[in-house]
Amino acid sequence: MAITRAKMILLYGFIAITFITAVLVLLANIGIFGEGVRNGEFAKWGMGAVLGEIVIVIIAFFKQSFVPTTKIKINLEFSKDAIDVDLDQENCFFETQKDGKQLREKIIPVLGQGWQVTLPPEIQSNDNEMRFLLQERDGTKWESWFYPNVLRVEVTER
Repeated sequence: MAITRAKMILLYGFIAITFITAVLVLLANIGIFGEGVRNGEFAKWGMGAVLGEIVIVIIAFFKQSFVPTTKIKINLEFSKDAIDVDLDQENCFFETQKDGKQLREKIIPVLGQGWQVTLPPEIQSNDNEMRFLLQERDGTKWESWFYPNVLRVEVTER
C-alpha cells in the first residue's frame, strides 16, 4: 500500500526533528554547550526523548505502510438477473476466521448496475476463506465462498 505525499512529508519532517534532537543531545552530552548543560537535566532526559521519537517514527511508518485503509468492493453475480434478486439487508452477513475465532459481520448489499457489497479494510490482510450468507425478502438464501482478494463473486442458491 502506497503512502500519500502529504504523509511522507509529515514523516520526513518528524525524522528531521528527531535527527536535530539527537544531534543536540549528543552535543550536550559531550559538553559543547558548557559544563552546566552537560550535567543538567537536558542531557539526562534528552536521550530518552530521542529514543521515544525514534520509536514513534518507526511505529508511524509501519502503521501507514502496512495497515490497509481502502475498503474492498465486491460485485455479486447471481444465477438470475440482479434486478430480480431482492436482498434483505438485515439478513446479509459474511463469515471468516480471524485470530483463530469465527467472525460473523453484517454487510449491506447495494443495488446499482448489479449487487455490490463493501468489506472493511482490515479484511484485506486476512488470508482465510470467507463466505457470504445472503437472504432475500422471500426467504431464498444465497451463499458464496471466496478469498478477500477477489472483486467479483458468483453467488449460488442454497
